[in-house]
Amino acid sequence: MAANKVVHDDLIERLVYYKAYSNVLYRLDVWPFLFLYGVFFVLLQMYIEPYHVMYSNAISSSDRPSNTIIYIGLIGWPVTLVVQLTLFLLSQWSIGMRCFLGYQVTHNIDQADFVHVNAAKHAGNDRLVAIERIPHMTDKPIVLDIMDQHFSITKNRIDFQKVAYNFDSDKNMFVRLEYPTHASMQSFLSWQGHLSINHVHACLLRWGINEFDIPMPNFLDLYLVSMVEHWLLLLMMMMMMLCMLL
Repeated sequence: MAANKVVHDDLIERLVYYKAYSNVLYRLDVWPFLFLYGVFFVLLQMYIEPYHVMYSNAISSSDRPSNTIIYIGLIGWPVTLVVQLTLFLLSQWSIGMRCFLGYQVTHNIDQADFVHVNAAKHAGNDRLVAIERIPHMTDKPIVLDIMDQHFSITKNRIDFQKVAYNFDSDKNMFVRLEYPTHASMQSFLSWQGHLSINHVHACLLRWGINEFDIPMPNFLDLYLVSMVEHWLLLLMMMMMMLCMLL
């Protein structure tokens, strides 16, 4: 089962399944930098301490340790810090970078926790959306019969641009949620509504409540977007100055 799914839809062009790392230390923007920080700390401890001994005991200059490794430690850790900060800001700006750093590609929908949605042309920006799962439900879909039409309730679904998509196990992909709007006029006239509370609950699982929620962005999200734009320019200037000094 391929992780990269092509969706024939006017909102979604492609889907990629991801799962989060089981431990934050496994992230690609964490463990390599922790290792480098440890290396630079050890180098500074190994080669700065002899200077104190040298000056206190009047060791000759010929016995001084090499300055090269000291320079590596002194210059390496701020450069590493700038690179890590740059990756963090890029992950806030780029969904692809965020997925690369903090998530693993998976080929199984049951193992996936998130879906990287590549938006179709003129359909907005890409998104990393969480997979919503109906608890205590098996992989076998529940079938509803409404006005001579059959609708399935599946375990996995996603929401993108306020449009719901259910996972169709037969097609092995997410498909847009369908509604009973294509029945005949006779079916509409003879429809008597839901005859049991179980049928109502099943329809709520399938379509949800008839509401359209427009979430308001909080201050932290707006501030983070503004900070990313300004920090990227600042980091580029810092990197250019550092290259000129070196």
